[in-house]
Amino acid sequence: MKSIIKSIYIFIAITIIITLINCGSKQKKLKYEGYTDQQLYDKAMQYMEKKKWEQSRELLKYLMENFYDSQLLMSAKLAYADTFFKQGGMENYIISEQQYEEYIKLYPSSINADYAQFQIALCNYNQISKPGRDQINTYKTINAIKKLIENYPRSSYIQEAQKYLIKAYENLNNHQMKIIKFYLKRKKWEPAISRFEEILLTSPKESITAEIYYYYAETLQKVGRIEDSKIYYMLLQEKFPRSKFAILAKEKAAGNK
Repeated sequence: MKSIIKSIYIFIAITIIITLINCGSKQKKLKYEGYTDQQLYDKAMQYMEKKKWEQSRELLKYLMENFYDSQLLMSAKLAYADTFFKQGGMENYIISEQQYEEYIKLYPSSINADYAQFQIALCNYNQISKPGRDQINTYKTINAIKKLIENYPRSSYIQEAQKYLIKAYENLNNHQMKIIKFYLKRKKWEPAISRFEEILLTSPKESITAEIYYYYAETLQKVGRIEDSKIYYMLLQEKFPRSKFAILAKEKAAGNK
């Protein structure tokens, strides 16, 4: 008997939800009835300029759901993703990333596909955690930018994307240095060296800091790789002559003689 009553309640709840959804859809239809796709799109853009994100999304969504043959579908889909990105916030960046990905899948040959890919990178970049915390969004940023460069080699967004790529690597390298210093304090030279080698092998040279060169050279010196350490001490002095690490490197290199 209880199970029957429960089933009835569930049925009533579902019926109410469906009714509300249908009512909402009917209200929207009445609200925008008589609008052309161009009018809907233009009004959505006006709302976006005023940072009225919800209103803009409502119009764009209505356009996409009711004008299947519209030439504005691509633009509406991209603008829909943009509303979430421009509004900002972690949840919105996650949604906008999904929307940009959908855009690329739906319109892989679009002239704006590279823009969507660049925006995917920015969605992740805006969620990057500080060194010492989970770096998943740093890796996702790097991968998204590499995908942009690989898939759209002539994109006008590449130059700007490379700046974000360097920043992402700088953050990742600072994170790696925290781990390396943990090893160095415990005199675990080999794991530290492996981390240094990973940084030097995978990172753009612009993201390599004076600190990385200095501690790598010092660690090589500690394990008896004197000639290798000299190379990095010299490299440090050449690339960062005014750095405090350059002065220390000069002293350490002299001690190697």
